[in-house]
Amino acid sequence: MDPRTYSQHTIWAAVVSFLMAVVLFQVAESLQCYSCIDEGDNGCSPPNITIVKCVLPMDTCYEYTQTVGTGSSMVTRQKKGCSLGSQKSIQGDDINEAMYHISNIRGCSTDFCNNKLQNARERTPPLITVVPNGVECYSCASFSKDQCLPQYAEKINCTGDTMRCYEGNVTIAVSDGNPPKAIYFKTCEDKSICTTDVSLSATDMTISQKGFCCSGSYCNGPALPTTGITTTSNPNSQVPCSSVSYFSLLIGILIVIGVL
Repeated sequence: MDPRTYSQHTIWAAVVSFLMAVVLFQVAESLQCYSCIDEGDNGCSPPNITIVKCVLPMDTCYEYTQTVGTGSSMVTRQKKGCSLGSQKSIQGDDINEAMYHISNIRGCSTDFCNNKLQNARERTPPLITVVPNGVECYSCASFSKDQCLPQYAEKINCTGDTMRCYEGNVTIAVSDGNPPKAIYFKTCEDKSICTTDVSLSATDMTISQKGFCCSGSYCNGPALPTTGITTTSNPNSQVPCSSVSYFSLLIGILIVIGVL
């Protein structure tokens, strides 16, 4: 073999060996985290939790729980995995007589450290004390938009200054490479605090809320205009409901309570 060709092969072999060594070293040194997704299906129960090695530049283990309820509907999402970003804890509670949104998000940087949070399914809103005002709206909280259609939604009596019906969704996103998933709402709202599009960020987390208010009982029954779906409603039980401030909900969640 020509000496120059032999030399080139030797150099390339050395480069490839070096790169493989770097990759293997990075894999060996990768942060290990618990991983699961629970959307009411026990996906984060001990038998269903898996272990993952974070792929660079992912450098943080995270976990979060999010519970949303209105009327008699309640949904909880729990998630664990690898992400980018700071090792901080964020906690927010927004609870009133009609609706509650409880979120806890935690980041950490040691192996298997994302096993501290418990979900908030046991949290419930306080007792209702406000007299109905005559307006009635559909109410729901669901991972599925279809489950908020009139035939599945609850009918509630609005109270106090909540003279509008509301329909929208809220998402929580972390930097884990996966798209955020929405939780859908229908409820009563005060016209002075109706918000249609809010997006707030803190470190590696983004909370986004979109929706609309309308006037008239059960005006939040039809699907959003972009869906083109027409539905009919059936009678449901009625539960009183009070004011929900989505803007304060989003502000409340963005409370940084410590750096781990």
